[in-house]
Amino acid sequence: MKRATRDYRHGPSKRKPYKRRSQVQTQQPAESESKFGHKRLMTLVVVLTLVLILGYWIAQHFSNQGLKSASEASDEEVLTSVVADSLRVPASQQPQLAAKVAPLVVESLPMPAVEGEKSIRYTFYQGLAQTEVVVDADPIPVKLSEPYYIVAGTFGSETAAQQELERLQADEQTLALTLIKTDRYYRLRSGPFHDRLELNKQRNVLRALGADTLLMRVKK
Repeated sequence: MKRATRDYRHGPSKRKPYKRRSQVQTQQPAESESKFGHKRLMTLVVVLTLVLILGYWIAQHFSNQGLKSASEASDEEVLTSVVADSLRVPASQQPQLAAKVAPLVVESLPMPAVEGEKSIRYTFYQGLAQTEVVVDADPIPVKLSEPYYIVAGTFGSETAAQQELERLQADEQTLALTLIKTDRYYRLRSGPFHDRLELNKQRNVLRALGADTLLMRVKK
């Protein structure tokens, strides 16, 4: 078996340094990471460029719109000023126009004032006194034609009648206790009254004190 002869024309061959497997594996990921970082940088540069271009376009668009609106406003102002100048009448022609447009004045005779019915405005204190009220009914006389008594209670026993009499007399009421012999009843009565106003006043007082009142006319 023949061995391959080495070529020593360029000197002895250099031996490659010994490398472990772990060293060879760590170099490859580092190279891949450097490539990935370069790609991210390029992508970021492209995105920033696009953003700048878009911002510049938006700024130019709005600036053009502002210039157009300003120019339109100035054109409108110029147009209104021109129209106003055209409609303005010189001072020398104003008296003539005033004489032409002077309105006609028609004199009319004054109409006589028609006196209408005076309407009365009713208020709380005034107005009612100025009206006349006609009442068809006859007024009720104050003086009674016959005397009346006020019956303040009818009791079946003298004791109950006496207690009610004492209660009403305690309130300064003048009453008399009478006995009806036919039916054996005891009555409390006040009177006689010849004035209708006094009769109603006394009856209201007895009602306020809790007495059940009746009117009784005196027989002649």
